[in-house]
Amino acid sequence: MKQIERDERVSELRDIMTSLLSFFHDIKPLQKNPFLRGVLDSLLKHVSECTYFICQYQEIESFCESTFNHCLNESDCSSVQKTAICLADGTDVTITQFFGVFSNLKAELALGTSLQTAINTEYILNRVDEISKHIYNSHKSIVYRLLK
Repeated sequence: MKQIERDERVSELRDIMTSLLSFFHDIKPLQKNPFLRGVLDSLLKHVSECTYFICQYQEIESFCESTFNHCLNESDCSSVQKTAICLADGTDVTITQFFGVFSNLKAELALGTSLQTAINTEYILNRVDEISKHIYNSHKSIVYRLLK
């Protein structure tokens, strides 16, 4: 049962990586932002590490499966069982660490895109204010000329 949960968590890691990379692809124009660039660099580094981990996990899982099948035919399997438990414990810790890293990266992305949105909004509001003043002053001068 624990193995099934572990496999599901590894699958979730893959889905999270896909989602994060897809999000970055969707916000391509914002990637020039230095803050988001740092998040992207970190994301690519951790996606690379996690992908390598998943590949290793699949190899170990395959190895453990064949070793367990061999063990069913042997009388003393205690050393194989201990090794499998040790590998599983390390794997669970690594999976949890990757979930933490990707959770932090999601938060940084949310913060970065929110900051970029705030910057853009401030810029737009300033431009609208300038245009509004220009229109007001233009109308004011037209009214002034009409009254003369």
